[in-house]
Amino acid sequence: MSTQTINVNELQKMTNDVKQITNDVKKMASIEEVTGEIEEKDLGLILNTLIVCSQRGTFKLDEYKPVGELFERLKEKIPPQNTQKLETNNDSTNKIQVTELDITLSINVLNICSQRAAFKLEEYKPIGELFEHFKTALEKISSPQ
Repeated sequence: MSTQTINVNELQKMTNDVKQITNDVKKMASIEEVTGEIEEKDLGLILNTLIVCSQRGTFKLDEYKPVGELFERLKEKIPPQNTQKLETNNDSTNKIQVTELDITLSINVLNICSQRAAFKLEEYKPIGELFEHFKTALEKISSPQ
């Protein structure tokens, strides 16, 4: 019989991650629908990132529902004729309307995936650029006009 040692700090970190995602999802119903724009290619990249991270086992069982809801929310924003381009390098500079919550959740998911080492070394540069694009979009929405 094998025993498995549970690291209390790791368990606490996992609990905090789940709480963060859960709280973000709860905000979906209460947050004001402030919108901003991101490029279609960035939206495609975050969707592909969610797919890859789920395939790599980055998310914990109780995180799949909120991550799946984010995926569906973002996927609905891409015009149907462009959804096939998600599998390729889409160089589209079309702007897509997204909510503040969409951007915030995307940033949080990128942070969690990064903390859990879900990315290969060569993937950090495009993921970092994606993070900066989302962060800039969030700042534009959040800053007073």
